[in-house]
Amino acid sequence: MANRFFFKMFLLVALTFFSANYSFSQVTIGANKMPESFSVLELTDIGKGLRLPRLTAFQRDSLTNSAGFTTNPLANGLTIYNTTSNCLEYWNSSKWTSLCKGQANISFSPTAPNEPAFPSAGEERGPFTPSDNPNCTTETPAYNFTVMMGQDYLHVLVLNESTGEFRVSMDENPAATPRSAILRITNNCTQEYKEFFFTQDGDDSDCGDTVTSIPDILSENGTSLCGSGAAYLYLQGRPSTGEFIWTLNGKEVGRGTEYIATQGGTYIVYGDKIGCTAPATPQSITVSVGTGTAPAPVPLLVGSNNGYVCDPDEVVKLYAETPASGDIYWYKDGIRQLSPTDSSIDAGIGVWFAVVEDGGCSSLKSNSITVQLDPNAGADDIESPIFTVNGVSSYSSVSLCSGGSLLLKVETPEGNVTYTWYAGDAQNGLKLGTGTKLATTVAAVKNYLILQCVATKANFCTKSEYASFTISENNPPARPIITSNTGTVRCGNNTQLTATSSADATSFKWYRDGELLFTTTGNTLPVAAQGAYTVYALNNEGCVSEVSATHTINSSSGFALNLAISGNDSPNTNTSETYTATMTNNINGSFIWSVISGDAVIESQSDNTVSVHFGPAEGLVELSVTAANACGEADRPALLTLYSSTSCIPPTVTNYTPSSKAITVPEGANPNISITANTYGQTATYQWYRNDTKSTTGATAVGINSPLLSGETALVAGETYYYYCVVTALCGSNPSVTSDYFTVSAAINPNTVTALGSGSLSGKTCFDIAVSNDNANSCGSLTARASTKADFATMGVQNYTFKAAASGTVQNVRYVIQDDEGCVDGTKTPLSGILQAGVLNGSNSVTIPVYYKTTLNSSASTPLIVGRTKASAAKVTINIIYDDGSKDVKLALTAAIQDCMCFEAGTEL
Repeated sequence: MANRFFFKMFLLVALTFFSANYSFSQVTIGANKMPESFSVLELTDIGKGLRLPRLTAFQRDSLTNSAGFTTNPLANGLTIYNTTSNCLEYWNSSKWTSLCKGQANISFSPTAPNEPAFPSAGEERGPFTPSDNPNCTTETPAYNFTVMMGQDYLHVLVLNESTGEFRVSMDENPAATPRSAILRITNNCTQEYKEFFFTQDGDDSDCGDTVTSIPDILSENGTSLCGSGAAYLYLQGRPSTGEFIWTLNGKEVGRGTEYIATQGGTYIVYGDKIGCTAPATPQSITVSVGTGTAPAPVPLLVGSNNGYVCDPDEVVKLYAETPASGDIYWYKDGIRQLSPTDSSIDAGIGVWFAVVEDGGCSSLKSNSITVQLDPNAGADDIESPIFTVNGVSSYSSVSLCSGGSLLLKVETPEGNVTYTWYAGDAQNGLKLGTGTKLATTVAAVKNYLILQCVATKANFCTKSEYASFTISENNPPARPIITSNTGTVRCGNNTQLTATSSADATSFKWYRDGELLFTTTGNTLPVAAQGAYTVYALNNEGCVSEVSATHTINSSSGFALNLAISGNDSPNTNTSETYTATMTNNINGSFIWSVISGDAVIESQSDNTVSVHFGPAEGLVELSVTAANACGEADRPALLTLYSSTSCIPPTVTNYTPSSKAITVPEGANPNISITANTYGQTATYQWYRNDTKSTTGATAVGINSPLLSGETALVAGETYYYYCVVTALCGSNPSVTSDYFTVSAAINPNTVTALGSGSLSGKTCFDIAVSNDNANSCGSLTARASTKADFATMGVQNYTFKAAASGTVQNVRYVIQDDEGCVDGTKTPLSGILQAGVLNGSNSVTIPVYYKTTLNSSASTPLIVGRTKASAAKVTINIIYDDGSKDVKLALTAAIQDCMCFEAGTEL
């Protein structure tokens, strides 16, 4: 009856208004105005609302069960106010949907997880099992859990994905005020959700533990900040004790008696805990944002002696770069000093920074310098280091040439004292190195204001000296090139080094093993000893060039004596033999070989070795060699008399590539396998065979006459093949040798999979072995790269992880590693394999453990990585291939292995 009454009343009202406004087909209720063009019904009464039909849950269900209601499409969208649940509900053709609870009607067993409120100390609850109508039984996971609010402290642990069973926990509430969180649970079958409101009590029991009153909040520079600027706030008197918490918009932004505000808003300071109101009343201050733009902060702040003093009354000099406009104000321990100063200040013990003020706007703070008492203050002093820069005393301002070198030297070093050099200081500058002497470049220090030498000794107070400098636009001479009249060998007193530079070079500084030689300042140097020689060129302006490349005199050679030939003096006909020449003082020797007589020819020659091929005729063969070194020719030619005779020797297999005799290749690719056979100079043939079993008999002949397998491109992914080679000598009875078999596994070719998959593939993608390219080829300095050096000898496994996307089909997950140069240790990491034969559930992951060769840092490594830049890096590509339900798709990640920094180089050290 109630439903009919509501329906009749609604019909009567609608007919009345639509009859009165028939010509417009639109209605306005509550005001004498035309409805907007997009409105059918417009309610405009101020202070009143729309009252919908109000039904209890019983009345609603009676309406649902009335004849024809559930099958009538016109009932879709019917809206009521359910007085039982106090929520708006609408009919969606299959059920009543509550606007208070999303579209899902989720309940829990045994109880609701959000009731009662969580205690302030935190708590774990559960397990709980959600249920819905309809319940989800076909999807895994059946339910998704999303924390919509309170992600930092509300946590959900799913115990059973097929039923949705879960636990829920709240972290301890650090505030005195309650807090809340919202958890959304989604039915993965219907995609309908319901949101649950969680509350947690606050705990004000600690209020007053350290703070019983909070001083007023003041500002060093006003309460209006300019764009990109700051307001420097503090508590009046800066209390020495107490826990003070600064908040903005209810969130903690800082602690202590000071705060640098960079955002507008009202800042509230609480004592002990956020939300404490007694016994300490919170204080607040409002910071507004003006229309001006703050000046840029001072970009650099440096101080002598790294900020240490040996006496409480001592000061250190602090420098700030001069701003483009405005005044510099210095702050000590957060307190603004009384008046502006210039770009330097004598600073006592405390924490210092600088702020630029211009036209009522204040910049952000500069870097900070801490001036503090040396731990060994009061102990015996060491001498402050007196040093020179390019030969100029540090007590004067030094002029440096752009693009030049920097030669630093302690003039009177003390024993057991360590000298450390800085551009700037240790807190905000650049450490250049240690030692009584140091060479660097102007480019490395140009962005700093001072050069500093710090002297340290165990149990002594640290001392330092610094030099300010300017950089002129004068260019240094060209980098010298060293040449020698005897190469890298010293021949008595006849060896001389010559330095070649540009025309403006007027003098030179020669070094041997890092020590300055005072024997000459000219461009030539008589060599008096073995060692590593370098040289700098200087011009009349005092500009110093880059250091030359090192020229090493590594031997005092003397003359070439006692030349002799060793090797087989009874070779077989139709074979090749290798012979070696030796002599006293063989370093950098040169050799000329010849066959004087007999049926033999020289096949190849390399320094002191030669390969000789003997023909079919038996008889005597004379082999001769002449030689010379940097000091002259050998005293005589060497002669070896040989006799070749007829013989037919069976070949032998001496090497397999790869040595493991096992390889994985992409389908359709020819296996890169080969053998090396010693045929003893005899003509030989090579025949490869393919087998289906691990056997060297009963196979099919493949390939061509070559020690390298070729033409095998019909390999099928997932299959394993076995190959061996027969080498036959074409002499006598044609003796032969059969190699061991190779095992070749075919994997899917990632190059044939073009569709891109979803999910993610992660792992380390760049390795810098940090062996060479020191400040060369934009690779950065070895010092800066040391902390990220990839040491493959100790590195161990590198894991690459594929994580499936939250949705979509992921099945038959495989991996293929493309390693063209052989960087991966195939004995530990197969180059292909299956990671998940069946379905990989959404957001789950699988991992590929990859072992790289432990020799990649070595200069004898194969492949050779030493010296490689970013452009020439060795590449290893990890491919993930899976079936998305209709086709194979892939994700790929490429790792670069190089001798160069893995990010863009900045200022070279």
